[in-house]
Amino acid sequence: MKKSLSADLPSTSATILALEASASQLSIALMRDGHLLATRQHLAAHGHAVGIVPLTIETLHEAGETFDAITHVAAGCGPGSFTGIRVTLAAAKGFCMAHQAVGVGISGLQALAGAASHADPHATSACLTLA
Repeated sequence: MKKSLSADLPSTSATILALEASASQLSIALMRDGHLLATRQHLAAHGHAVGIVPLTIETLHEAGETFDAITHVAAGCGPGSFTGIRVTLAAAKGFCMAHQAVGVGISGLQALAGAASHADPHATSACLTLA
């Protein structure tokens, strides 16, 4: 999987399937051109491996899309549950291989830091994230 999403985005429309299963909540989201099309969450300490594909199908169905519409798959790669990370990466790799999508690993800590920096663009405080 690639390390950076922005370097791999095409100049045309990008449809991104985002997967995260490293914590007690399994999360799936579908975005196109920065707009959220659909999202699903399942709160459970176990069972992410069983639920990730059906939840992905539900998310695609809600958005009126199919797997063939996906251009990129963003997969959470930690920190978190070792098994949950493996489930996420295995599903992402399978989706990428089956549908010729580009895979991208996303650090949960970098995502949190990025969200914090966008929450208040006028904030002057620094955000330190250790990985």
